[in-house]
Amino acid sequence: MKNLIPTFHVAIIHLFDKLCSTYYSLFGLIVLHVLMYAANIYFWKRYRVNYSFIFGFKRETELGYRQVLLLGFGIAALALCSVHLNLHMEMDPKTKEYGEFTELLPLNVLIVRFLQILFF
Repeated sequence: MKNLIPTFHVAIIHLFDKLCSTYYSLFGLIVLHVLMYAANIYFWKRYRVNYSFIFGFKRETELGYRQVLLLGFGIAALALCSVHLNLHMEMDPKTKEYGEFTELLPLNVLIVRFLQILFF
């Protein structure tokens, strides 16, 4: 019986790693696209491409590359906090009801980010 517990624990860790990589790869793709968009805005401004005219953005409402970088790094920071909280909840042996909370962490990250975009 003692030999089965470490094997079972290792199997759960490998399963958790596989699930985490699929959950949080979406956040990595979103951050990558936002950072690439910020780089595009930076180079468009540097080489004086009138991208706001090309894409039909209003002059007052266009975002600068620093604002887009802030958005991307904010999403990355929230995703990293979500991963950390998820790992912390999985490793805590005292709590037995962690399945629902850990599954809702990525959704909470998106909701918080959406509220930040709307109100700030």
